[in-house]
Amino acid sequence: MVGEAPATPSFPSGHAATAVVGALGLSLAWPRRRAAFWAIAALIIASRLYLGVHYPIDVAAGVLVGVACWYFATVATPRYPATS
Repeated sequence: MVGEAPATPSFPSGHAATAVVGALGLSLAWPRRRAAFWAIAALIIASRLYLGVHYPIDVAAGVLVGVACWYFATVATPRYPATS
C-alpha cells in the first residue's frame, strides 16, 4: 500500500481534521499537556501520508478544515449570558 495512489476520493483528510480539532480543543482545556496533544495529532497526520491513503494536499486541506471547524465552533460563536 505504501507508495500507491489512493483508490478512492479522499479529499480532505477527515483524520487530519479531527486530529487538529482535538489538539486545539484539548490544548485549551489542558494547556500543560499541549505538546502531547500536538505530538499525537502530528503522528496521526504523518501516518496518513506514510500509509499512502492521502496525498499531501488532502492532509493540508484536512488541517485547514479542522482549524476552520474549531474556529467557527468556538471563537466565532456568540456567547450569550446565562439566564437564571
